[in-house]
Amino acid sequence: MKMLITSGGTEEPLDGVRYITNFSSGRTGAGFAEYAASQGNGVVLLHGYHAVLPDTEAHGSIGSIGSIKRVRYRTFSDLDTQLQKILKEDPEISTIIHLAAVSDYSPEFIETPDGDYFPAGEQGKLSSGPETMVVHLRRNFKILSRIRGYAQDRELILVGFKLTNTEDTDKKKSAIQEILQNNSCDILVHNDLNDIGTNPEDTRHTAFLYAADGSLVSHSQTKQQLFEQLYTEICRLERRLHA
Repeated sequence: MKMLITSGGTEEPLDGVRYITNFSSGRTGAGFAEYAASQGNGVVLLHGYHAVLPDTEAHGSIGSIGSIKRVRYRTFSDLDTQLQKILKEDPEISTIIHLAAVSDYSPEFIETPDGDYFPAGEQGKLSSGPETMVVHLRRNFKILSRIRGYAQDRELILVGFKLTNTEDTDKKKSAIQEILQNNSCDILVHNDLNDIGTNPEDTRHTAFLYAADGSLVSHSQTKQQLFEQLYTEICRLERRLHA
């Protein structure tokens, strides 16, 4: 089986030295890439610029079993472009795990109190003199909703991830339903920031796997359990897809 995994977070530049990003480390994506490769699969890991990377031997191989090819992105636009390019060039990819934490907005321009406007992302460095600045943002589209189109409607398994940060059960349910209704995921993995370990030694990682119809498939407590359960469900769907 050939998989494409996106991981890490986007970095949206304000100027040549500053950018907006998120808390994503890419650790889960790197870990699942290692696990999938250890099961004999080929993996393309499309990872953020500062994301945690899998432990691989020379030439991106995991022992003599599977393999991991790493491709780096930085911005929302980079991620979107690289994703399309990889899918176009590699028709063997049959499973996509979209784990990347993608910015909902990108800076468009910066406004100073004097009424000056600076395009975001220019290579210079904005002056630190003004007491305030206003950053104008433009909304990005949802890459998850376009992936099947990028794959030119080939038969594939699409896994989406939804991270919430709330103790409110109703808000969690609403977020899950919104993803399942607006995207053609075969599997949705939901976790909440409050239930995830904050350092590499903390293996706590509560996650829930949902089928496309919203039914609960499994519930994991650690990253290793998540990897095993997600891989098992992907293999089940893969067998059904090619039956």
